[in-house]
Amino acid sequence: MNTISASVFQLSFRGDTLARWTSFNPVLADREFVLETDTGQFKVGDGTTAYLSLPYGGIVGPTGPQGTSIVFQRVSRYCRGLANRGERGERCVPRRG
Repeated sequence: MNTISASVFQLSFRGDTLARWTSFNPVLADREFVLETDTGQFKVGDGTTAYLSLPYGGIVGPTGPQGTSIVFQRVSRYCRGLANRGERGERCVPRRG
């Protein structure tokens, strides 16, 4: 007969608001994970650096390519259904209906 064994455990992290972390400014233990409960950001300690000097954790990848700008053309109220140009020279879109 096969026996399956399982362990149940709970993992908890220290958490507090940014204001409280700032006021205490503790040195976090090496690899200690703490959460700012109001911002959702976290930091990981190195055993020597005070909280405020630690960088925020997270996965930061390279910045992607920049998109092109979209130019919106104003459709004038002076077009009144004209196909190409309105009475003031605006580009017009024909009305439907």
